[in-house]
Amino acid sequence: MRTLAPFLALLLALSAPTPAQANALCRWTGLCVYLCPGFTLTVVDAETGKPLPDVYAWAEWVQYGAHGRGGPLMVQDAITDAGGRVAFPRWGPTLGSSGGLLLGLDPALILFKPGYETLLIENPVPIGASHHATIRGLSRGGETLKLRQFRGSPADWIAHLRKFAHPSLSSVSDDQRDRFRDRYIRRLERIEIEAQKLPPDVFESETFRSSLELDRRFLTGGRR
Repeated sequence: MRTLAPFLALLLALSAPTPAQANALCRWTGLCVYLCPGFTLTVVDAETGKPLPDVYAWAEWVQYGAHGRGGPLMVQDAITDAGGRVAFPRWGPTLGSSGGLLLGLDPALILFKPGYETLLIENPVPIGASHHATIRGLSRGGETLKLRQFRGSPADWIAHLRKFAHPSLSSVSDDQRDRFRDRYIRRLERIEIEAQKLPPDVFESETFRSSLELDRRFLTGGRR
C-alpha cells in the first residue's frame, strides 16, 4: 500500500485546481501524501539592492505531531549564486503526518549570511488553505527577499546566531535527525565558524558555544 499511495497521491495532486485543495487520499484512507513542485528566490542587500551571493538558505516543512507541532517532513538547504539566486528542487510524493502540515511552516525559510541579520520567513497562507493539502510549495516563490546589514553589539549578533541555530520550527526525533543529518551538520558548521569569532569576554559567548557542543553531540548520534 505504501508503494501505491504516492502514485495515487500524485494523480490527485496533478488534477487539483489549486494548491489549497484538500488531500482526498488523506481524508479517505488516512494515508497523507505531500509534495513540493520546487521554487526559486533571489536575495539582495536591503540597502543597496545588490544581489547577495553565498547566502545560506534553509527550508523546512513542519508536520503536526501527537501533541501539536511535530518534526520536519522535509528539510532542504541551498546557497545563493553570484546573482543572489537560490533554487529548492521538487520533492515527493512523500508519506507524512495524518494531522497535516502546519500552515505557515510549509515551508518556513531561514536566510543567513555573516554580517547580515538572520531572516526567518513563514509561508503566506492563502485563503481557504488546508493543512492536508497535497501540494506544499512556497507562496512567495520567485520573489526577491532583502537582508539587512547587521549593526549591533556582540550580544546582539549572538541573538541572531541563536535564531539561526535554534529557530524553534519543530521538534526533531532521532529518526528525523538521522534522515536529515547532513543538512543539520552543514547548518551547524556555519554557526560554529561564527561562534569561534565571538569575543571571549562576552558572557553569552561561552553559553552559546556550549549549546552548540550539545547540538553536535546530538547530531553525531548522542543526546543533548
